[in-house]
Amino acid sequence: PLDSTITLLQNKTLTSLNISNSIKTIRNNTFSSNIAGFALAATTWYVATTGNDLNSCIDIDSPCLTINGALGKTANGDLVEVATGIYTGSGNEVVLIEKDITLSGGWNASFNNQTGTSIIDGQETRRGITITVANVVVDNFTIQNGFANPGGGILNDGTLTLNNSLVNGNVSLWLGGGIYNRGTLTINNSM
Repeated sequence: PLDSTITLLQNKTLTSLNISNSIKTIRNNTFSSNIAGFALAATTWYVATTGNDLNSCIDIDSPCLTINGALGKTANGDLVEVATGIYTGSGNEVVLIEKDITLSGGWNASFNNQTGTSIIDGQETRRGITITVANVVVDNFTIQNGFANPGGGILNDGTLTLNNSLVNGNVSLWLGGGIYNRGTLTINNSM
């Protein structure tokens, strides 16, 4: 029975809840076996200007409205795909990233082609992106009109890789109008 359970686990893509419950079942029955090689598949979450944060956000037909709405549903290692459009927020920042994720922008409405960039707009009243101690990739975004001290556009306290993005028109009265980095920062094909 344990061998067939392990084989079943290895041949299925499971959500984090399903794998967590399966591992609890194995632990609670005191099974001991090597399930090395089994990798939990990351979940892809969708965001569009036509979405709603009450949606499931794991289907292209039911995206979240805000990037933070999707981020609140993610687990470490997940992917958030954001359709082209302008995304604003409330509070201290438009986007708060506290988990190891990839934030991928510029997707068309069908989420099958990256046709441009998605815009994170601080509306001259808040920071664009705050990254806490997390490992994050941000790809195909324009981060604009942020205002915060420090780091008007981006405040990075984690490990950030910024790809194919533009950080423009952000202001800080003290340290890092565009990006204030207190972590590790890699910039590729970005300005």
